[in-house]
Amino acid sequence: MSESNLTYLTTVDNLVEGGFILAVDGPSGTGKSTVCRRIAQAAGAKYLDTGAMYRVATLHVLRQGIDMESFDPADAGSVSRIVDASATLPMQVNEDPGSTEVLLNGEDVSAEIRGAEVTRHVSAISAIPEVRENLVNLQRAMALDAGRCVVEGRDIGTVVLPNAPVKIFMTAAAEVRAQRRYEQDIAAGRDSDFDAVLADVQRRDDADSSRAVSPLKPADDAVVLDTGDMSIEEVLEKFAELALASEDNPADLTLDQDVDEQDVDGHDGDNTADDDLDELVFRTTGGAVVGADGKVVREDISEVSDDIDVVDESEAAMDESETELDEVDTDFDEEDFDDSEFGEADLAEDSYYVDDSDSFDLLASDSENTDWDAVEEAFGVLGTDEVEKEALCTVAIVGRPNVGKSTLVNRFIGRREAVVEDFPGVTRDRISYLGEWTGRRFWVQDTGGWDPDAKGIHGAIARQAETAMATADVIVFVVDTKVGITATDEIIARKLLRSSVPVILVANKFDSDSQYADMADFWSLGLGNPFPVSAQHGRGAADVMDQVLEDFPDVPRETSIVAGPRRVALVGRPNVGKSSLLNKMTGEERSVVDNVAGTTVDPVDSIVDLDEQTWRFVDTAGIRKKTKTARGHEFYASLRTRSAIDSAEVVVFLVDASEPIAEQDQRVLRMILDSGRALVVAYNKWDLVDEDRRDLLEREIELQLAHVPWARRVNISAKTGRALQRLEPAMIEALESWDQRVSTGQLNNWLRAVIAETPPPMRGGRLPRVLFATQASTKPPVIVLFTTGFLEHGYRRFLERKFRETFGFQGSPVRIAVRVREKRGRKK
Repeated sequence: MSESNLTYLTTVDNLVEGGFILAVDGPSGTGKSTVCRRIAQAAGAKYLDTGAMYRVATLHVLRQGIDMESFDPADAGSVSRIVDASATLPMQVNEDPGSTEVLLNGEDVSAEIRGAEVTRHVSAISAIPEVRENLVNLQRAMALDAGRCVVEGRDIGTVVLPNAPVKIFMTAAAEVRAQRRYEQDIAAGRDSDFDAVLADVQRRDDADSSRAVSPLKPADDAVVLDTGDMSIEEVLEKFAELALASEDNPADLTLDQDVDEQDVDGHDGDNTADDDLDELVFRTTGGAVVGADGKVVREDISEVSDDIDVVDESEAAMDESETELDEVDTDFDEEDFDDSEFGEADLAEDSYYVDDSDSFDLLASDSENTDWDAVEEAFGVLGTDEVEKEALCTVAIVGRPNVGKSTLVNRFIGRREAVVEDFPGVTRDRISYLGEWTGRRFWVQDTGGWDPDAKGIHGAIARQAETAMATADVIVFVVDTKVGITATDEIIARKLLRSSVPVILVANKFDSDSQYADMADFWSLGLGNPFPVSAQHGRGAADVMDQVLEDFPDVPRETSIVAGPRRVALVGRPNVGKSSLLNKMTGEERSVVDNVAGTTVDPVDSIVDLDEQTWRFVDTAGIRKKTKTARGHEFYASLRTRSAIDSAEVVVFLVDASEPIAEQDQRVLRMILDSGRALVVAYNKWDLVDEDRRDLLEREIELQLAHVPWARRVNISAKTGRALQRLEPAMIEALESWDQRVSTGQLNNWLRAVIAETPPPMRGGRLPRVLFATQASTKPPVIVLFTTGFLEHGYRRFLERKFRETFGFQGSPVRIAVRVREKRGRKK
């Protein structure tokens, strides 16, 4: 398979509103997990393993004390308890293709859900119609929320995402899949019998295909792919081909999909109670339906119960999961086993795998004389310091307003970051994004529309574009094929003809071969052959990227790029004072460079000069409380909040200090923690807080926000301006921590002292050894520990606390990743 096909996947948008969805179904042993992870990585997408979600639900039920050994599906009481538990499932799934992490109540249970007890009962629990309905709703929401997602399971194309633009059903003969599983067992040193394995595979196939609830079968419009005689390269080639073709017929996916009710519910029952629901819901027994906000929606759907809160304070502890990276799971999954014929996926975590480091002993090493560079090399650690100092070339995208520069930027970087809207002037600043093409990394600069006659703020925008032209290594000049040459185009062209750097002329909005005649006019600009491109549909973008890389010099003109003011997101539930805070800073006490309205679903940006520096504030003021008249309103409000968080570097999380901390606050905070952004917690409306409320608030913080003690707290009043001057120092401190790096020597010297005083707890009668540690990245800081065995979650939390005591990192999350080092026999 050619490398370019996989590379092109980053540019594929097969949804009407933008984004990428691939639905994959099939039985165990067909190669689903390996292939889906590889495709997700190639497409810059998230990966959702729905099978793991059913296992987490099973573990949650078992932890509720429900006796599954004597479970009777005809017992309404037992079924009711299981369904209610699934409706309030405190689960988080790490959608990173390189991770197997799954959190239940903030605890990584990726190993426990593969245990014998969960495996024994998962089929019985997943066969309950209401359980499947609850998880189907959650799976659909997670897939759409991801924007770009590869979803695998057994009913994705038929039930979860029936309108997905690409549906693939992977299959293979039972004998082939049994042979793969048998070989896995033997390779892992487990006793195994092929006939027994084959019987088990056939039993599972019969159960999956004959069950009344969501039977395993290909969707009517799915492509059935038999992987029995295919290599992984052949399977990936077919996947890439189907994904690329799907862009021609983008799908319109929403939360309310048309699905086969019999497939979902296992009966022909009437679901009219749910047909009128406008938001994500979960079914309980007794006719109740739980909304995504944790409130119970009454059967008449006309009112929401304000007095029933499903999530109690103990469940709020689940928010302590800052999405810590998971351990390498080498345990065999008895149900969804790895597809060994295809080998292990080429995941990022393999970069840390150790093969020749047996001679290194952290506790016995010399703190002063250890050659840490040599140790890092022995452990296979990438040169992270060198990556951060890497000198990258820059391509600047320039042109007059509204020719599609930002759309082309999104094509170049393979993700939707630059704000796009169909009116001129959306981009006001010179903004840089990191891109990669055929293995080479570079900066892409998106500039505001250049207008030689612009005055005031628009003149400043033009000067930003000129600065980009003066510092770039390659310039891409974008014109509009439909409009033709304008006077502004001619002025820009004359300016570029005097430039000493290569200029690539792109004729954008080329949507039909009939426009070739219009292309001839652009030769008169004197910039050579124009590239016909449709940035919106991806046509011709690859050819431009190939030319950009060809024109890049060996050494960039500039060693670094200033990407503009640091970005701050003001985030919080409705009516906590986000807009009031922004207005106070921009309208009364601070000079505003500009106010920029994004698209209809994007936040509002404001560039603000504070005491120390200039900042770009992102306000999510457009988020309102959900209404019953706006379909999917709460879901899309959540998307806007997530978009603001993802586009920021530091988040100011606003909490209404005058009211009790609510579940909605917890859900917003969970988004922030998942994003890994720097964090400042601002308790607003402090002018309304009396002494009694202050005591209650302190207790609420201890109970519900105890998992983020590292976040700097600021008590403010946006209305009166109280203590607003304390915000900027807190943001600066948080960003400094977010950018901070601890040297390998310092880190291991600290770790040696901590472990000598408090070694990790024994597991299975054996004491795991911590061999080595390194800081793999910043933004957020990620510490990777190489060990000989699993480290308990509590011990990792202990290490994080000790790490912060020594090195600080106030205002920044710190992620602790564990890489379990397996001993492998040396090749002879």
